[in-house]
Amino acid sequence: MANLYTFIEPIVIVGSGQFKVKVIETPLNNIKPERILKPISQTSYSGINGGFFVDDYTSPPSRGDSISWSYEDQGTGKNYDYNGSASSQKSRKNFVVYQEGNFYFGATMYARNISEVRSKYPEAREVIGGIGLESSDWGSDTAYLGPTARTFMAYDGNVGSRMGYLINKVVLECDYFDTDALKVFKKTRDALISKGATSSD
Repeated sequence: MANLYTFIEPIVIVGSGQFKVKVIETPLNNIKPERILKPISQTSYSGINGGFFVDDYTSPPSRGDSISWSYEDQGTGKNYDYNGSASSQKSRKNFVVYQEGNFYFGATMYARNISEVRSKYPEAREVIGGIGLESSDWGSDTAYLGPTARTFMAYDGNVGSRMGYLINKVVLECDYFDTDALKVFKKTRDALISKGATSSD
């Protein structure tokens, strides 16, 4: 069977910090959210964890907190339809894979729930909720500026390409607590955008 993705690990230097950026490049129609509630390393999946873990993966999330929706999983109980909870929904940035004819496209939009996403993208196939890279999306400077491992997604919208990028940053060396910790994402995003990608943050 053909390998459906490529994997690279460039080192990105921003200021005095060094970061190893792990990038999985795969066709958009190969991206699917799964609610596994444990480290991905304990599964047979290839991808990135999107949930928040405490104490080095020893305390996995016990429930969803961001949209995790797949067209294939409707009616199975696997989908999570809200950013936040059903009773306390929050408008957050979402990564959307939608289909037009035989082609898949990527998009991002702010939404509180899957109904808002599907009203704009009725042909949505996969929707993954998240938080943008802007400080206003995080609610506090402590959360936004923290030098920690983070993940983000991007997509290439060029005709004939339509690739998705699942990206994880690992701090190798960083002895400061400021915005340089997130500049690595923007630098990686800018490098992807220069080849046609658009960030979902």
